[in-house]
This record gives sequence, C-alpha cells and structure tokens, in this order.
Amino acid sequence: MRSLLMALLVSSSACGRVWDVDSYRSKTDAADVAGDPVEIVVELTTDFRAGLDFTSVNVRTDEGAWDLAVFEGTTFIGMRVAGFPGREGVDYDVEVELALGGDAVATRRFRGPTTAPQTRVMATIARDCAAECPPDRDDPATECWGDRCVPPECPALPDACGDLQCTDETDCPSSDCALRLCTGECLELAVEDACDPGEECVPGVGCSGEMDAGMRDAGVDGGIDAGMSCVETSTRPCGTVGVCAGEETCVGGEWTGCTAGTAREYDVCLDGLDNDCDGNVDAPCCTETSSGHLLCYPAAGWGTWALRCEAYGYRLASIDSGEENESLLRELDERAWIGLTDLTEEGVFRWRLAPDTGYRNFAVEPDDPDHLRNCVAMDETGLWRDFACSLPFPAICER
Repeated sequence: MRSLLMALLVSSSACGRVWDVDSYRSKTDAADVAGDPVEIVVELTTDFRAGLDFTSVNVRTDEGAWDLAVFEGTTFIGMRVAGFPGREGVDYDVEVELALGGDAVATRRFRGPTTAPQTRVMATIARDCAAECPPDRDDPATECWGDRCVPPECPALPDACGDLQCTDETDCPSSDCALRLCTGECLELAVEDACDPGEECVPGVGCSGEMDAGMRDAGVDGGIDAGMSCVETSTRPCGTVGVCAGEETCVGGEWTGCTAGTAREYDVCLDGLDNDCDGNVDAPCCTETSSGHLLCYPAAGWGTWALRCEAYGYRLASIDSGEENESLLRELDERAWIGLTDLTEEGVFRWRLAPDTGYRNFAVEPDDPDHLRNCVAMDETGLWRDFACSLPFPAICER
C-alpha cells in the first residue's frame, strides 16, 4: 500500500491537485452506512524505542479502547496493535498514543475510508517529526507527518499528505547505530546491539553512555575510581598486533581508540591482525569470496549487519539471479543475512539500498500474519527464509 501511496502522491503533485478536506468530508458524510462488514486492523510503525521511550500503546476509537504493554527491544514496524469491526462506506477514526508510565509521549490521529473485507490503518509515528501542529480540531491540519502538518486523512488519502519527505532510505539522515527507513516520511530505527556494552542507541544522536559523576577521578590521587577502565588523560600504545601502530588516550574513564591510520574498512578473518585499527583482532571480521562478496562474522542481528556493511562501504547483499545465488552457495556453509526485507511495507520484500530484478528463491513463500519476521537470510542449501530481524546470523555484504 505504501508503494501505491508514493505513486499517487507523485501523480497528484504533478497534476497540481489541492487537498480539499471539506469536499472529502461532505462526500463521506453522505456514505451509505449499510455497507458490508469490515475488519479494521491498526498496524503501528514507529522509531520511538519500546520500553525506553514508551511503555504502552493506547488505541482509541468509537468502537472501544485497547491498551498494549510493550517490552524493551520490541520492534514496531507494521506491528498489529488493535482490531475492531466496521462497515464499508463508514470512515474509521483512530487515535494512537504512545505513553511512558501513563504520560503521553506522542499522539497521532488517523482517519480514512474502509474497504471490505479488511482495512489496514498504517499508523506511523516518527520521533523526529519536526512540525508543530495546531491542536484545534477546526483546523484540518492537526497531525504531524514528515516535516509538515497534515489532516488525519493522511496517509490513507494521498492528496492529504502533500509531497513525500523521502522516496527511499538514501533521502533520510543517517546515524551510526540506527537503521534508516522510508515510509514516505523518514524514520531511524535503533539497532539493539549496535553500541558497545553500557551504551544505548539514541536515534538522531548515536551511541550514548551516561556515566555517574562520582565515578570520575577528582584529580586528588590520580587513580582509577570504581568502575573506570583508565586514568584520565593517560596514554598507551595501541594497534601493536597487526598492521596498526599508534597511541590512544583515556577520556572520561574510557580508552578512546587508536590514532593509527586505517589500512582496511574491516578486519580480515583468521589472519591474526587488527586490519581496521580498532584495537580488536577479528571482531568483527569478513572474508572476501571469489565473487567479490564479503562473508562477515560473528553472528548478529540483521540491523547490526546492515549498519556494519554500510560502514565498510558495502551493503547487505542483493541477489539478482540464480547464477549469483549459486555462486554464493558454493562459499556458504551456514545461514547468513542478505539485504531483502519487508520492514517498510509488510508483505512487500525489497532489497535495501539496491535495485530489484525480481529474482526470489524462498524455500516457502513468506506468510507472517503477526508481522514478526521481516528480514531474510540465505541458508547453506541456497534457499531463503524470513526471520525475526533480531536473530543472530553472519552476513553477506557486497559493493
């Protein structure tokens, strides 16, 4: 549906049509209320962090209310949060609230037409929505979408939205620990294991770790306070194992990383060298295949490897033909992530940051009514399967 939304938005912009909310409401008020029964399903997509930025999802309609407790680490991409009956020809009107400890963090209203037998309400709430929208319900543009205020009929009715904020992930700002997603507006999805221990991923900011002020040395004894790993401003040699050699400095009780030059974007597996000068040997690491792909270890979530591949100047692999699939199979002895995902639109699989030739090699056609398996891995038989994106597998990267 989102791909249809994008096409319609571009078309409406080119034709110069103007959204007329009064005209729309007059038409819908006159709708026949005796239409066929409709199941209305509310699916939430948000880059607010579950369990950290919000602890519950509250859905309100004329048919009732639903309160859903959430847990840290849950990914809300097309996640079903409510379902209720309706009638074809009678608009749905839904309010979705993200709350933290009972206090509202973000609220978004969605309204649109219904179609039997099922209507999906694609409720997107972006954490960096910059627009300040008027609360006055007499003003139709009461909701934030992308970088503007829109009527609640957006995105169900494309003319209500105006221009797209993005058409693909490359139009969205990047972060060192968050995955860029484009749903017509930009989202940054925090990747759970992309930061070092003790740090957390804050979309729009990056990896962040708060340290208690009492743990820093006050300069009296020059020693290391409890929980610190080094003395402030001290230095030590680094990168002496492998191709790198340099010095690193203690800042805030932590070693800052080697100042030596970087010979490679990634560590080469099993060579015993610190090829990327990060102070670690073979963690993570990659092996180049005869076809020019990288097989990368250790096992981690899909989002983590998407970020790592892109940091190396690569991307998660897209497979365009049976010949390419067979070539990779000859060098693969375990399941590994590839770049195919339906994170941005449930049931519609696309390659991340790559064009699509239409080639697919699924063992079983994906069927995921609960929207929990959004990322694809290739196994040692060459067949593809969809999995929860948080599962740990190695990855295949490509230029």
